[in-house]
Amino acid sequence: MNKTTEKLFLELLSNLPNSSVIENGLTAFSLLKGRKFNKKLLVISRAVNGWVINWEKSQSHKKASQIINELKNREKQFLDWPYNNEGNTNGYNPNRSAFWRVVRKIVLQNKISPNYENWSNYIAWTNLYKISNWEGGNPSSSLRNFQFNNVKTILLNDITDCNPLNVLFLTGEGWALPFIEDNFKPISKKLNYIHKVRKFKS
Repeated sequence: MNKTTEKLFLELLSNLPNSSVIENGLTAFSLLKGRKFNKKLLVISRAVNGWVINWEKSQSHKKASQIINELKNREKQFLDWPYNNEGNTNGYNPNRSAFWRVVRKIVLQNKISPNYENWSNYIAWTNLYKISNWEGGNPSSSLRNFQFNNVKTILLNDITDCNPLNVLFLTGEGWALPFIEDNFKPISKKLNYIHKVRKFKS
């Protein structure tokens, strides 16, 4: 986590207790890069659940340092866990996640990883919204609106930090467009704006 991202997180956590956000049990997320990240693919999802400590909205300012430290510790763990937890019967199993199954297929079919072993360590992963519900589900409109300006800048920092050849939004077009419009042009001439948008049938 760079200093700009940390400052934006601290600003969000300081302002959250007095906001109109309806959620109480909250979690947070920051960019993860695999140990063998080769700059070929950055994957972006909407938001996470149950990532770092479960805290109450009113505690956001008091727990800000703890939350930031937990995020930094997670960053040091890289992206071993999607590969390592495949088939897990006690806890989270990426094989049950449509998101991770699609990512794995893309990584292997496009030879982003040279083989199946440790495939998840060849990518980077981030989310549009960095503060979300601990229990489950996407952040409410009040939580999305509260953090939007900050997380839009954080996402740009994530992309600049990764300098990827490809950015894949597995978010749905409606979620991605507010972040994309007039946002990607300054990053790099190497980065295509949008190559393709596809809708997948379940």
